Amino acid sequence: RALGCVYAKLRAPTGPPHLSREVLDYFLMLSRGTNPRLVTIPLTSDTELASLAMPVWYAGGDRDVLLDSRSGSERLVQLVHGASVHLIPGAGHILTGQGQAMADFLAKALQLPGSDRLV
Repeated sequence: RALGCVYAKLRAPTGPPHLSREVLDYFLMLSRGTNPRLVTIPLTSDTELASLAMPVWYAGGDRDVLLDSRSGSERLVQLVHGASVHLIPGAGHILTGQGQAMADFLAKALQLPGSDRLV
């Protein structure tokens, strides 16, 4: 029910204009089959982040009301060597249009030619 309330606010005329009806309908469909996390998400320690040796790609919306994407982005840049961090201006928790950036990252990380064919 709580996610339905969030959905209603997102669909309101004053809601985020960058979310299409299809994205919002998909969000509602997902919310019907899931239970929201009601506890604080555990924070990964600075030591744990600094020890990551694999390629890291992160995207977050700078208007996310569920997660502090700005702070998380700053921590990743400071602590994870070579992390690919994207803080999307004006975006909230639901991100769209990041498929090509993710495909390019994966192609580079996996050393695959022709990343444009991955999306």
